Amino acid sequence: MGYMMRRFLPLLLTLAAALPAGAQSIRLTPYRAPTALYADLGRLFNYNLHEHARFEADLAWVLPNEGATDPKVFLGQWTLGGYVAYGVHDQAWKYGGSVSLQLPGNRDVRVGMSVKDDLEQAASRRMEAYNMVQTSQNTSYVASRFSHVQAVEGMVSWRFAPRWRSSVAARYSREQMLFGDSSAARYSEMKVRVDYKAQSQFSVLVQPGLEWSAAGTRPYVRTLAQYAYGDLQKGLHLWAQTGYATALQGQHPEAPETRRFDISGTGGTPYYFEHTFLTIPPNTLTTDLFAHLCAKYTAPEPLWQSSFSNPRAFLQANVAVLKTQDSKLLTLLEPATGFDGILRWGILDMGVAVAYRITPFDTINPTDNIAFAIVARLIV
Repeated sequence: MGYMMRRFLPLLLTLAAALPAGAQSIRLTPYRAPTALYADLGRLFNYNLHEHARFEADLAWVLPNEGATDPKVFLGQWTLGGYVAYGVHDQAWKYGGSVSLQLPGNRDVRVGMSVKDDLEQAASRRMEAYNMVQTSQNTSYVASRFSHVQAVEGMVSWRFAPRWRSSVAARYSREQMLFGDSSAARYSEMKVRVDYKAQSQFSVLVQPGLEWSAAGTRPYVRTLAQYAYGDLQKGLHLWAQTGYATALQGQHPEAPETRRFDISGTGGTPYYFEHTFLTIPPNTLTTDLFAHLCAKYTAPEPLWQSSFSNPRAFLQANVAVLKTQDSKLLTLLEPATGFDGILRWGILDMGVAVAYRITPFDTINPTDNIAFAIVARLIV
């Protein structure tokens, strides 16, 4: 495996460096072709505390091509997607696949189904996507609360107004926790989501479900709302999220542990600590009720510009209120500052940050109230 990685990694880096900034994926077929084949380069490489290095190959086949004038395809536009991934540390293969259909008409109606056998980040705060091509759930850089998930999901979505979209999905899964007591459970869930997208973006997710485990059955509901405004890389950017998860029976209703919310340092994308606390270690704070606001201002002009450096100074503040395990309310405040784009190479953007957490020392490890970080992301 070490020999393959030494041969394969330079190829990945060369391919990533050749991508123009802003590219979501690379197209493997010419535009005149009747179908389109895409490779998602944003998922080529990831790092987390369970797999360590993770390599992944994603392909999506769209038929007919977007520009086809006479597609001759049944009903509408079909998309077939799939991926395989390998974790270096756990030495395990993962995979997933999907099919979706975009029906003709002005409502942009889509139906789809996906299957997967992979890891998922337990208690993730992120909104669950309904892109049936990308069935992989990329994990956050410092995440460690994983479950091994085998799942099948069906979805239908439609645009009911110019800027509004709604989605309904049903999912069945078997999940083995890779943390805590390593218990296994089965879940049957509905997911209803509404999205608004303009200069600002707003999403609401309602997720009722039923858990089967050795302890019995437990109905629950999980709700999550998210708001975002502005450009993360330039000017003022605001992001807010609030969530509530609860069981629907019992004297002390608690949602399943994997369906609660982790507001520790695991809420970002794979390569960048977006909208998260730098000073809170992974798995420190899980909750069934929280509200979180992140405000970031990035200088509109770089300090200097060159082929490999384009640094922009930024100021950031994270504020959160959450319910702790003993049902008390905890307030967290963390200002941070740093520079994005100190090193830019192809689609890679790297910078530095320093953060200070203002919160009572008896609630979180006091040695973690200051954090220095190298922040990196793929510009895709």
